[in-house]
Amino acid sequence: MLEQDMFMFADRKRMLWRAVAAVLLALALVWARPSAAQEPPPEALEAVQRAIARGSASGVLAGAAEQVEVAVLGRSTVYSRSQALYVLSEFFKQHPPASVAFGRASEAEGSVFVPGAYTAAGAEAPFQVYLRLRQKGARLELKEIRFERRLR
Repeated sequence: MLEQDMFMFADRKRMLWRAVAAVLLALALVWARPSAAQEPPPEALEAVQRAIARGSASGVLAGAAEQVEVAVLGRSTVYSRSQALYVLSEFFKQHPPASVAFGRASEAEGSVFVPGAYTAAGAEAPFQVYLRLRQKGARLELKEIRFERRLR
């Protein structure tokens, strides 16, 4: 009887290790799979970057959602696309672009976040710029844009 109990224990132990290995393999496959939203399509990000570099509010908002959160120097509001056009146009008039560079995109909760640096012509320090894009069908749409002063 003791020998039979030990055999059943060893069999259960093997089954448990197989189950653990299967779960770990499944998790590894899920984590290793590239996510379509993890890196935004280069054309979506490049189009926004080129528009910001030109100071083109209409270009920035060309791929935007109907409602866009715009934050400029600590003041954040959700605007319609036409209202956001006015706010961004005013920002670009007051702070004309000299250069813009974006960092690496990251994904969280279905959104893609892209940090960057916006240098205005004649500015002492660049602004931090943040973009938040969200998947809408087969494309990413701009949901939020923020321009904040960098802390020294």
